[in-house]
Amino acid sequence: MTSQPMPWRLCPWSSEGESLLAPVVDPPPVAEFRARYLRRARPVVLRGLATRWMGTRAWTAEGLGARFRDREVPLIPLVDGLCGYEHDSGVAYERRAVGKYVDSLLSSPRPEWFLTVRVQAHLPELAAEVGVPEYCADARWRDARVSIGAEGTTTPIHVELAHNLLAVIRGEKELALFPPWQSRRLYFRPLSAAPHISPVDPYVLDRGRFPRAAGATPWRALLRSGDVLFLPRGWWHAVRTNGMTVAHSSWWADGVASLVPRAAGLYKRFRDLRT
Repeated sequence: MTSQPMPWRLCPWSSEGESLLAPVVDPPPVAEFRARYLRRARPVVLRGLATRWMGTRAWTAEGLGARFRDREVPLIPLVDGLCGYEHDSGVAYERRAVGKYVDSLLSSPRPEWFLTVRVQAHLPELAAEVGVPEYCADARWRDARVSIGAEGTTTPIHVELAHNLLAVIRGEKELALFPPWQSRRLYFRPLSAAPHISPVDPYVLDRGRFPRAAGATPWRALLRSGDVLFLPRGWWHAVRTNGMTVAHSSWWADGVASLVPRAAGLYKRFRDLRT
């Protein structure tokens, strides 16, 4: 883990000398992964792990757009490239056909939406093409998501309640990661409609409204085609898409911790925030 001298676009208010680079390693055996990263809750980039998933080799934005051309899915509207949401009401999804969505990405330099959907609910045919990654094969609770995005598409700083293996199948993603103990600096709002989303902008820091955020120090990660990031639960993160990108997330939880994402899913349905 070393400081990273290259410039980063996310969370630029943090001194690059203070930022930490998530380690990049060849995928270790399962036992070693659990001992060195899972139990310690430390992010790590698993170099080239997704290249082992033979079924994803045909996953391109154009290919998925043609394959699911008429399939309607919920899309997140973008505001200047940033996923739109309101703390009082959550995300206002819009439904579009996958083919028309991909066509819009190819024809416009400024994307209007971001596709990120749960696989089993919307594109179940893709589940068997990834299978279950070996690091979470015996987990009590699992879920998966696929996303297609274009240059500049950016998530807000947010947190997840389960471990995640974020795989870039095609393209590139930049991430800024914040450990759980920095939640207060990111203005965690547990009673809002979107408690997992920080109100702190990932590009421009409003020091008047969010002075504590100036002290939040991120880890950095850059994922290229085939790379997979292990993102432990509770780590806040913002994700920027660099160029046309297809990605896949595998979430999992064990033991009592598996009850938390289940409860969160019920809460979202109750608040009509289903994704």
